[in-house]
Amino acid sequence: MNYANFINREEELAYLREILSSSGFQMVPVWGRRRVGKTTLLSVALEGRGIYFLATEKSANDITRQFRDEASAQLADRTIAALEPEWDKLFAYLAELGIPIVIDEFPYLISSDPSVPSVFQKIIDTSLQGTGTKLFLCGSSVRMMETHVLDYRAPLYGRRTGQLHLRPMKFADIRHFFPNYSFDDLVRVYGCSGGIPMYLRQLDPAKGFWANLESAFFNPHSILYAEADFLLKEEFSNAATYRTILEHIASGRTQMGDIRSAMNASKSDISPYLAHLSSLGLVVRDIPATEDPVRSRRGSYRISDNYMKFHFRFVMPGKSMIESGNPSGVLERVKSDYDSYLGPVMEDIVRETFLRWSAGERLSWDRVGSWWYGEEEMDLLALSPERDEMLCGEVKWSRRPLPVSEARALIDKSELVRWGSEARKVRYLIFSRAGFTKSCREFMAENDIIGWTPEMLTEILQ
Repeated sequence: MNYANFINREEELAYLREILSSSGFQMVPVWGRRRVGKTTLLSVALEGRGIYFLATEKSANDITRQFRDEASAQLADRTIAALEPEWDKLFAYLAELGIPIVIDEFPYLISSDPSVPSVFQKIIDTSLQGTGTKLFLCGSSVRMMETHVLDYRAPLYGRRTGQLHLRPMKFADIRHFFPNYSFDDLVRVYGCSGGIPMYLRQLDPAKGFWANLESAFFNPHSILYAEADFLLKEEFSNAATYRTILEHIASGRTQMGDIRSAMNASKSDISPYLAHLSSLGLVVRDIPATEDPVRSRRGSYRISDNYMKFHFRFVMPGKSMIESGNPSGVLERVKSDYDSYLGPVMEDIVRETFLRWSAGERLSWDRVGSWWYGEEEMDLLALSPERDEMLCGEVKWSRRPLPVSEARALIDKSELVRWGSEARKVRYLIFSRAGFTKSCREFMAENDIIGWTPEMLTEILQ
């Protein structure tokens, strides 16, 4: 078995194999955004057993007929080929076999026939319950899966026996794709591709990062050049509106009012769009870690998906140059601005590392995020009401060693945070890309400030 395609998928693979080895009926929805690796993961878990069917955009009758024919061919069973192409009749026969059945892109079935969820509910109740059948309903359209399969109002809601939401990989896994890349280049890769396996596979580990960037992102014929539009069109019928919102956020309009004004829209008009983008993991609403996420009015929006963020920051504004045959011109723009762009990306990486480090230290935190008040900002703030303890952190993506003034500033800013009691315990952590000056190291040692460099961060993640 080749596990190269399953970096950090051991947990998900083990879960699917546990389902497949169980004795009773199982119905497990598997969902996640395009290219996250659902199909490959399921194929490896099946190991050639049962039926794997990939639905396409066809009429309802054509899809059912195609399922029948492929099931017959995969099982080498001519009896299936003679059955009427109707879901209930096909599954009545397949139920007797007690085999795994994967229907990939299940939302296409629903689009072709809105009654499909009710049809499958009846099939489960009348034919599959009490058998050894393992039914996996898989989909890339997150909204369709959530609405028609996972929502408590959906006909299939009470029929699932488990679920698997496949999410993008973490920064810690990127090094397995590019074993010879430096830490800086791994951060650069993560900044444009995020943790989507298929996107990472578009980059050649034998090439340098900048050569990969130009060929994979600034080539009109490459998959990644047009992927953002495909993703939005698959999820939304009015993709243009969502695209416009993302363009505004990428340009620096992060407040609800700013986005609304730019689009000449009322609050009620734009809130659902932002909610939908948030549910897909494309946009996140940040609030200071000290505030109630429900009541706070200080939230700001940012594109949380690195691929989409890179696309709307660099690819969209450079389309005219790219399509007129000047991708190198866009590449030069990226080179001059990429360190600035990577600052917030690095903050996310440090938060990821901090959570892993905390688990190793057996430290739990109720909230982990950032903090700002007026002109003051803090990249990392972790709070534990139980211990009356907070950790304040900064992330510096500068090429110069951190001076002692930055460490002093972190302590000063911590005193502005209105949280906890007067006797609260405060810890400090600083990540510096270029390390620390001698005087800064001495000050940090005197004040018990944790200092992370790329080497230390890599060691924690490994």
